[in-house]
Amino acid sequence: MIEKRAYPPIGEQVWDHVFFMHWQIDEASLLPYIAHPFQLDTFQGSAWITVVCFVAKKSRMPLLPIDLIEQAIQINIRTYVTCPSQREGGVYFLDVNINNRLAVLGAQRAYNLPFHYVEADLVSEGLCKTYNSSLKDESILKVTLQATGKTDKSALAHFLTERYTIWNHKGKRLIKIPITHSHWLVKRTEAISYEQNLHPLIANKEPDLIHFAGEKLAHLYPYETVGFYFKE
Repeated sequence: MIEKRAYPPIGEQVWDHVFFMHWQIDEASLLPYIAHPFQLDTFQGSAWITVVCFVAKKSRMPLLPIDLIEQAIQINIRTYVTCPSQREGGVYFLDVNINNRLAVLGAQRAYNLPFHYVEADLVSEGLCKTYNSSLKDESILKVTLQATGKTDKSALAHFLTERYTIWNHKGKRLIKIPITHSHWLVKRTEAISYEQNLHPLIANKEPDLIHFAGEKLAHLYPYETVGFYFKE
């Protein structure tokens, strides 16, 4: 369920060459990575980690046709959570890698999100897309994926992709970071070659499920304070 947003959007961004790689994860092993008071959102009793690779472009303010930052490659490592007393489930970022330093600074300051700068590139050869990223000359992701497959309308695909809130904390504030866009039309696909070291729980493991999707226009909103965060 997408709730009404408290404020109008402050920006928009186009996402292109979007790939979702999903891992089914033991809930107990994932819990230590989730901040209080968020609770894991599971599908039929199973927790999931998803890595989303995409090209972020046309980052603009409403009615201002000027790109605020250059096109960038972004790699999100996320899981799925709920927030007590809130109805809208969402994602929780374990890490975000991007090859744009200005985006790192903006996301850290505005939303306290775990953005980090990496070297990254995308090689597109027909239906094959290869994402590469490295940190301090050490490869953390190199994957070649196929942009072809059958549409996936399963309940699991809906659970893993239809998310319109990022949950986080900023100082003592418990915050909701809303986004909106049209619904995903995802297709199941596979990796031709694969290696990654993005998070301890999925390092060197092949994903259980991979999706890809076409270009998407997303709208970005100011965060909403829904409570206060106290470390346990």
